[in-house]
Amino acid sequence: MNEAQSATLSADQRKKVLDRVLSALQKRFYAPEKLNGDWKAAVERHRPLIESANTPADFEKEVSDLLKELQTSHLGFFHRSARRASSRAALSATYLEDETEYGKRWIFQDVHAGGAASTAGIEPGDILLRVDDQNVIPPEHPVFTMGEKTSVEVVGADEKKRKAIVDVARPKGKKLHFVEPKLVEARHLNDVAQGIGMAI
Repeated sequence: MNEAQSATLSADQRKKVLDRVLSALQKRFYAPEKLNGDWKAAVERHRPLIESANTPADFEKEVSDLLKELQTSHLGFFHRSARRASSRAALSATYLEDETEYGKRWIFQDVHAGGAASTAGIEPGDILLRVDDQNVIPPEHPVFTMGEKTSVEVVGADEKKRKAIVDVARPKGKKLHFVEPKLVEARHLNDVAQGIGMAI
């Protein structure tokens, strides 16, 4: 553990950071309906643990545990000394929670071309089972280490299990931008509409 990770946080610092996190959620969260009475109760339930966490690592963990209650793959909270990244940033992919024949699991939705998930062969609709041989069951989110390769096990549309290696690069700047996703893709579909090429 380095000096930045072991440094203590004052009570005032912990409270201010938590308040800023809650304020940012209130202004920017994409699903405001989730910030309901249950969420407010969760905040008060987690607040004592968050405000009493002395180290940045402990503080990061407690805030992350609170955010998990929103059950979304689009959130992450990391101390700047951490070498981890939220799954969305690391994989350039999103996923949703749903019931499957393997129980409640994360199912990949958008998989952006050029990202770690796409490069590893993960496709939309794949069911995430394990990360580094550890079961990942919602609301727990997978976390990936920057600059390292991580083994994931998924089930595809053919119902066959397969392993893939995702290689998460370190971001070049301070922001966790691993790949610039292609918002519009185009390709020709052959043998469609009696030989007329179509682009999507």
